Amino acid sequence: MFSQIFDFSVRRTPLNALGWYIVFVVLGVLLVIAAAGLIIAMAIVTGGNLSSAVGTGMSGPFKSGVSIGEYLNIAYTSIVAILLLMKKQKSPLNVALYVLSVVLSILLGAIPALIPLAVTTTRP
Repeated sequence: MFSQIFDFSVRRTPLNALGWYIVFVVLGVLLVIAAAGLIIAMAIVTGGNLSSAVGTGMSGPFKSGVSIGEYLNIAYTSIVAILLLMKKQKSPLNVALYVLSVVLSILLGAIPALIPLAVTTTRP
């Protein structure tokens, strides 16, 4: 289920795709939390105004972290989609699944956006 998890050229079974999805959701959550925490910590240490830096006008570290996390989720999903696109066939369905994942990332976040990418791992 978790074998060759970072080999994007492997064609997976549905069970392996589920394992791939779980690993990349957990990895994405950890990376986004770490990156958002680092950005917030740097803003606090330097005395910068974080709410104006993200352009939302929100105050408080939690709301700023959520706003930063939204942008980082889009970047994370896009990077994973590009890595898959480089290793998989560029068929119209695969490209449509990549575009769908980025759109879902913008609208709903990284967790639902990784579903089309997990489906892509089962395709040639």
